[in-house]
Amino acid sequence: MEISQLLNIPRSTVQYRRTSSFELLKQFLEVHADEWDG
Repeated sequence: MEISQLLNIPRSTVQYRRTSSFELLKQFLEVHADEWDG
């Protein structure tokens, strides 16, 4: 799945803010990782 679809934002925004978006996504995954273990 595209990050833009996952976060429901325009693809151009993902391209423009790729690094910061990736950091936010990584933080989000780290926060919610425990919820998905089951």
